[in-house]
Amino acid sequence: MGFYRSLLVIWSVIATLTVVNASVNIASGKATNQSSVLNNWDSSKAVDGCVQTSIISDCCTHTAVGQTEAWWQVDLQTQSVIDTVTITYIDQNTLNRLAGYEIYLSNTQDWTSGTRCHKDTTADLGSMSAIQNVQCPGVARYLTIYNDRRVKAKVWYSNNAILELCEVQVYGCPVAKYGNGNCNNDCMNCINNTCDATSGTCDECAAGYYKVSGTCSQCPVNCAETQCDSTNGACSDGCSPGFLGLFCRCPANCRDTSCPTSQCTDCNDGYYGPACTPCPVGCSSGTCDKTSGHCNLCNVGFYGSFCNQSCPAYCKNSVCNKDSGQCTDCEDGYFGPFCDACTTGCMDLVCEKISGNCSKCIDGYHGSTCDQTCSTNCNNNLCIKDNGFCTECVPGLYGSTCDQTCSDNCKDNLCIQGNGLCTRCKQGFHGGTCQHMCPITCKDNTCNQLSGQCEECAVGYHGIKCDENCPSNCKDKFCNQINGRCIGCAAEYHGNNCSLSCPDNCKNHICMQENGQCIECVSGFHGSKCVDRCGYCQDGRCDKNTGNCMSSCIDGLTGDRCDVKVVVVNVPSKGDDFKPAAIGIGSGCGVVIVALVIVIIVQARRRHSERQQDPTRSTTMADISLPSIRQELQAETDGTYNIIDAQKRDESTTNEYPTDDKYERLGRREREVPHIYET
Repeated sequence: MGFYRSLLVIWSVIATLTVVNASVNIASGKATNQSSVLNNWDSSKAVDGCVQTSIISDCCTHTAVGQTEAWWQVDLQTQSVIDTVTITYIDQNTLNRLAGYEIYLSNTQDWTSGTRCHKDTTADLGSMSAIQNVQCPGVARYLTIYNDRRVKAKVWYSNNAILELCEVQVYGCPVAKYGNGNCNNDCMNCINNTCDATSGTCDECAAGYYKVSGTCSQCPVNCAETQCDSTNGACSDGCSPGFLGLFCRCPANCRDTSCPTSQCTDCNDGYYGPACTPCPVGCSSGTCDKTSGHCNLCNVGFYGSFCNQSCPAYCKNSVCNKDSGQCTDCEDGYFGPFCDACTTGCMDLVCEKISGNCSKCIDGYHGSTCDQTCSTNCNNNLCIKDNGFCTECVPGLYGSTCDQTCSDNCKDNLCIQGNGLCTRCKQGFHGGTCQHMCPITCKDNTCNQLSGQCEECAVGYHGIKCDENCPSNCKDKFCNQINGRCIGCAAEYHGNNCSLSCPDNCKNHICMQENGQCIECVSGFHGSKCVDRCGYCQDGRCDKNTGNCMSSCIDGLTGDRCDVKVVVVNVPSKGDDFKPAAIGIGSGCGVVIVALVIVIIVQARRRHSERQQDPTRSTTMADISLPSIRQELQAETDGTYNIIDAQKRDESTTNEYPTDDKYERLGRREREVPHIYET
């Protein structure tokens, strides 16, 4: 007997292990209850995980004996989807007690209000098994095993209702979960979120879904209120606006409302594609190709196959090529196929509409599109549009782009832009770039920029290069720059080179440069060169040009030059004696006067000859006649002697006196030395 018991236990374990279920035992360890208890075999022993079937193992429950009804119940603690139930009974020999059992599912402890999911209908005791694997699909919180012996259904049933359960395993998952042995899958779209705990198959689908191959698929989206037949998905309440057909798959603008392939094959004008989508809004006249939706023409301002791209913003009149989007023309200030903005360097922001080239650039820019900046060395930031060459350089620079420095010797730091030659040189320099120094003998250190010749010589120099010294006797060392002639002589000198000494009797030794004539004479002399002595003037002074005394004569002399001696003649008292005496006296006076004139003339001519001829050359007085004397006097005097000559002309011509005699007489007279005064 013990052997059979052990064999039954082993078979029960194997049978239990071979039950394959994707769900889990949701009864293990849960709260239990039963109709009655025999000894200490309470209801919890059926969910303790022990599957031994021996009564002595203390792994089984046992209700009281002598009862007509017996039940055992487990609380699954939450609504669960139940798939199968496995019952392990205590002993193969007492299976008549289990025979005829029922299983109820309920959501309360009152199992009688629930539903029966299984009833044992085994025909005979030999067919009865101690391991019961039964399908018990349903949703419940409580599972109850019930045995009724109030009426004995079969003769081989026990007389009393007794339950001896060693283990009850309830396989399923909590509501909304299923499968994979851990119930971690969500039931999808099932009514009340309830699905088969193993496969997840819905018994019924939730609203908006219909059953297809055991799974719930969404009703066609275009069904009215999203409701459809739960078995085939047909829209039971009609279609949403704009759709047609049994399954509401045909678009509203489909000419073929059956849509056998769920796609429209022919749309109304203005629509395209299987869903009869409206043609793009950019299509001209609202029409397009019914298959592709491509527009035949675009509305103004759009381009592309679907005319859904806007033409560039600055296409003139918003017109562009349908396929490429290139503008046919641009607004002013824009250029190119897509009407890009002219560069900001364009004058007035206007450029050629195809190339973008500017006709003129604003100040500071150059290049065909005026996108390049002029050199900062350009004066006023101005340069030539085509090549960027500066129109003018800032002071101190030269070159096409003003990137070269003018010579430091350029005046005001200015030079010619094209070649760097200085426009003018700083003082003291000459040459194209003012690289040469002016001669130091140039006045103010200034010379001609090209030749280097002095514009004017410094004091004391002359010549083209001012490299010759002025004559040493030039006044203040000034001389003519070209020929070296003195411009004024120092005191005591005259002549072109001031190499001649002034006459000794020039006052302050000053004479005229060109002829040596004195400006003034020292006291006691007269004449152009002050070589003639003044007459017997009272103070020794006489007029430089005439020789006339400027004051009275010394005693005993008279005349403009004080050169006529006064003779006292005694006049007879009687008339007869007076005439011969007067005649004699007059004749004597005339002779004296003529002799004196002759002496003066001879002396003057001698001095004149000495000035014009070699001083060593002797002078003779031979053949001096009165007419020649008159000419000499008239040439060198102011006419004083002409008067004397006129007065004595008759006597000179009528009375001839021995000249020698007159000289003798004059020579014997002692002349008083005149007083000479310096003026």
